[in-house]
Amino acid sequence: MVLGLAVAVTRTLHQGQRIVGGVLVFVGLAAVLCPLADAAISRRAGLAADRSPPTTASR
Repeated sequence: MVLGLAVAVTRTLHQGQRIVGGVLVFVGLAAVLCPLADAAISRRAGLAADRSPPTTASR
């Protein structure tokens, strides 16, 4: 997928379509960074939950 995106960006920039190339770069970065950010947030929330004291259920 990365190679295909690189080819697409290179071809659009070579043809002088900078806006299309920029959009493709943005979409490619979003496809990589969004899952990484989600994983980092989930990991952080899991670690915070492990550190919090257990709660007792009241009857």
